[in-house]
Amino acid sequence: MKKVLVALSIIVLGIMGNAQAFELDLSEEEKEVWSMEETYWEFVKNRDLEGYRSLWHEEFVGWPKGLKQPANKDRLISVVKLWFSSITPGSFTFKLTPYSVRLYGDVVIVHYLCQAVWTDHKGKEVSMNDRMTHTWMKQDGKWQIIGGMSAN
Repeated sequence: MKKVLVALSIIVLGIMGNAQAFELDLSEEEKEVWSMEETYWEFVKNRDLEGYRSLWHEEFVGWPKGLKQPANKDRLISVVKLWFSSITPGSFTFKLTPYSVRLYGDVVIVHYLCQAVWTDHKGKEVSMNDRMTHTWMKQDGKWQIIGGMSAN
C-alpha cells in the first residue's frame, strides 16, 4: 500500500510540474492572436473603450464573469464602460499566463490566466485572478472575438 501511495504522489507531482512548465509552440497566426490578447489588456489598462470595442465581432456572444446570462456585444460594452469608469487612471496592472492558443482554420481558441490589480474610484485596491477563454475568428483579414467566457 505504501508503494502505491508513493507512486501516486510521484505521478501527481509530475503532472503538477508539467502544468507549471507549460510552454507554447505557436504558429505565426497563433502568435498574432496572442498579441491581440495582449492588446486587449492594454486597452483595458488605458481605459480605451473604442479600441476595446474594435476587438469584438458584431455577432459576439459570450459569458463574462459576474453576468447571470451570456451577453451580446452591446451588453458587454455597456458593462465594460461602467468598469472602465471605476478604474483610477494609471492604476491598472496585469500579468497574462497563456495555457493554450490553438488555430482551427479561421478560428483561434485561447485559454489563459489573467492576474490584474487596480485602484477603484473610491481609492480601494481591487484584484482579479480570472481564467479566460476567447474564441477569435478571422474575417476579411481581421481577427475579432466571436465568443468567450471568464471565471474566477
